[in-house]
Amino acid sequence: MWRSSGLWSALWSGPRCILACAGGSRCTGRAACWRGIVAGAAVLTLLANVCRAPSLGRLDDVLIFNDNWGTYRGTAWRITAESWLAQPVWRKLFGVGPGMMHTAVAQWAGADITDRMKTFYAAHNEYLELLLTTGVAGLAAWLWFVISTCAGPRRTVCAPA
Repeated sequence: MWRSSGLWSALWSGPRCILACAGGSRCTGRAACWRGIVAGAAVLTLLANVCRAPSLGRLDDVLIFNDNWGTYRGTAWRITAESWLAQPVWRKLFGVGPGMMHTAVAQWAGADITDRMKTFYAAHNEYLELLLTTGVAGLAAWLWFVISTCAGPRRTVCAPA
């Protein structure tokens, strides 16, 4: 995986384009630039959360995911994931029901529910919300729908004439 030319190309193209633009040159490939920038941001995020790299100052507020991240979206994500993990196998497969995130979290937390947990009626993350409410089956169906919808036009537009 680490020897994949696509990964190395993406990681190298972002800094190369940034340096070229800073030096007054034009970046030759926009797609390559964006892939490099996204790959660089992903690497920084992984380093900040997994490896606990040295602090990056104000960027820590954006890169480190904790309960306070994104106006407490981190709390919503954590409690959604933990309540899904606590569900029985059949509910992990088929979910707790659309619109039932708040009820599932309240049942999971029980007497330990905090005032902040009571404020969340949505996971503020479409994929986590689908995972909890419709299960693995619903999330897989949604991903299939999105990927197949996006892949169809791309094949048509990008087909050689």
